[in-house]
Amino acid sequence: MDIPDRLAQYGHNELGGAGGIKWYTVLSYQLKDAINYILVAVTVLSFVQRDYITGSLILAITLFNTCLSVHQGYQAEQTMQALRGMSSPTACVIRNGEESVVSSRDVVPGDVLVIQEGDSIAADVRLFFVTNFEVNEALLTGESEHVSKKLDPLEKGDMPLGDRSNMAYSSTIASKGR
Repeated sequence: MDIPDRLAQYGHNELGGAGGIKWYTVLSYQLKDAINYILVAVTVLSFVQRDYITGSLILAITLFNTCLSVHQGYQAEQTMQALRGMSSPTACVIRNGEESVVSSRDVVPGDVLVIQEGDSIAADVRLFFVTNFEVNEALLTGESEHVSKKLDPLEKGDMPLGDRSNMAYSSTIASKGR
């Protein structure tokens, strides 16, 4: 399969949702959460039974929970917007046995990325050759320590993405090795 066919099948290497979502959309998702229905029902029952202190306390907890969840959801969306803007503009790939530089948008499954120290990684990749390779994943995890990457098989197939030492992720920075 050639590059145009892969682009047609998989699309461009871009994070989706370029428009982002608004805070009131996050609020509507939060209000539809089942736990909020339960808390509101308990609040109403408390007021019906004239237990105003318990009802008020549960209502306050519900409002606090909703506000906190909306804030966190909106912050997560803002982080995704920032990641969309920080993706690498180009990538060094090996196609048909030749090394070339392409737009990161045009990286497709099957491309072999050549990643060197200082490069912003253009796509999520499975590593199959590394030399003393470390990646700064602070944009994804918030952890400032660089992560050593290895080729060792994973202990479990269902490991969280952050624990997969044989993977590197888009928008992270190669901080050491290649």
